[in-house]
Amino acid sequence: MHHSACGYSDAEFVAIYDACIAESFIDRLFPIIDRLVLKHISRTARLLDLCCGTGNLACRLSHCGYRVTGIDNSSAMLERARQKLPEAEFIEADARWLSVSRTFDAAFCTFNALAHFASAQELRAVFSRVHSSIDTAGFFFFDLNTEEAYRERWRGSFGATHDGTEWQVEPWYDQRSRTAHNRIRLKNGVRACELNVTQHCFQQTEILGALRESGFGQCRSFDAALELGVPNENGHLIFIATKSS
Repeated sequence: MHHSACGYSDAEFVAIYDACIAESFIDRLFPIIDRLVLKHISRTARLLDLCCGTGNLACRLSHCGYRVTGIDNSSAMLERARQKLPEAEFIEADARWLSVSRTFDAAFCTFNALAHFASAQELRAVFSRVHSSIDTAGFFFFDLNTEEAYRERWRGSFGATHDGTEWQVEPWYDQRSRTAHNRIRLKNGVRACELNVTQHCFQQTEILGALRESGFGQCRSFDAALELGVPNENGHLIFIATKSS
């Protein structure tokens, strides 16, 4: 069996992630993005999709008329994003060292993507780059799991078959290190591999502190399920920060 450090670098898993995992979350989240952000900005606004993955959110935003730039550090994911949305700009880059030539009216980082950074220091680095990339009064919309969500949902396993590949994801959460793991197994004929995706559970005080230290002013947070009605997302927090200067 072949082993790989990260599932997001494996083209076969990226295809499964795109078709079977990521799209359903954007389906549930997009009405919230529309209500909390899009209704308050121009239809010709420039938008930054940070950690854009395979481009599901970028496609939705582009089809609404927005000018979208997507950033991700996975070439396999960006390849699929470019195939789906060739008219958009996609850049392979690490969000901690993001440098763009223009500013944006709003930035998004969805599907718990910020949990892939390992420390509050790395989170501050990302927030600082976002702060310098958006206009004054611009929005920064992102979501993150709380420990409640990891404790409740990071257990058991799930999977199916996609294009002849059997896939299974086995999640578990280590409370001591506040680290969540997804062990991913793929099998297609004689090829079998095991991949891993690791996430860090940030405390809300760490998140808010990193936003303040990065220059963001007002910040609101909502429980996605209890306050915004997103199904099956108890303990998943939605944040909206505004650049004040």
